[in-house]
Amino acid sequence: MLMVAGCGFFPSDPIPPSVAIRIDDGIVSVVLPCSPSDIELAEVYIPTPNVSDPVWVARGYLNSPTRIVSFDPNLWATVVGKYDVESEFGVSIVSTDYVNETEISNPSLAEHLPQGDYWVEGSVMSLDAFLALPSVTEACP
Repeated sequence: MLMVAGCGFFPSDPIPPSVAIRIDDGIVSVVLPCSPSDIELAEVYIPTPNVSDPVWVARGYLNSPTRIVSFDPNLWATVVGKYDVESEFGVSIVSTDYVNETEISNPSLAEHLPQGDYWVEGSVMSLDAFLALPSVTEACP
């Protein structure tokens, strides 16, 4: 089972907005519920009960900020470490607007998806279907 859980939007929200994820040739891409004004930092970490130290940290996203954030090291000004999508991992994206964290318990479910499709809350869906989810549309002004 692939677990995807986003957080960091509004502290009073009982359920965080959904996120979408796909993995292409070992590169993670995450679709955020809202478009950030700037992306400051991205991290990959191995979730453990008490420690979630990052194994990969990137700063200075070289693409224009959009909802889709690629963890391709070539798209960041500085990258420290490396990540592996073979086992459970988590990602964190820090923007000037919010922090989004996602943990993936079975990464293979987000791999080899048709172009334009993403893994969201236990199923594969198109980008348009993801953006139409109530948890996404209600999270963004």
